[in-house]
Amino acid sequence: MDTNNHECSKCSVVKAQTEFYKNSARASKRNSSCKDCQRESRMAQVPNPPVAYNIECSSCFVTKDADYFYKNKGAKNGRNSICRRCVSKAAPTYAQDTKKQERVARNKNLLHRYKTICGGCSDCGFNNDPKRLYFIHLSLGTKHVINASWGPKRIEKELSQCKVLCSECYTPT
Repeated sequence: MDTNNHECSKCSVVKAQTEFYKNSARASKRNSSCKDCQRESRMAQVPNPPVAYNIECSSCFVTKDADYFYKNKGAKNGRNSICRRCVSKAAPTYAQDTKKQERVARNKNLLHRYKTICGGCSDCGFNNDPKRLYFIHLSLGTKHVINASWGPKRIEKELSQCKVLCSECYTPT
């Protein structure tokens, strides 16, 4: 038998060496069954029947074929409850997400600058570390969190209702 040809152990057909997958563990450095037989064997093991049922989207409430839903192994029927179109509508684009991150970073920087520009702590004048300075709501007398994801008008409104105190001067009431 020619060294460039091998006999397939499944179909018993003599084929060229290139028709067998490489296998360094074997003496011939090739598998005993040919690529075609291995492909058929894999296809027989993993049946992929077409999906023949409909699902109602929990977002748009339209009944669609199951192929319009992403696969989900954890779901009872093997599909997501929201259709692909609604999922893509809900997901923010990369550009939108990046713009939000830039806005939040800009607002955080603005709040830190405000703490130092206003003179730091209104009681003792501490102005070294903006992270140790807090916004204290004037009417409530408690720490007030100003969210960096808010818009500039809302941040300005909240700042007008607050004073800045350091961690040493602030004593909760």
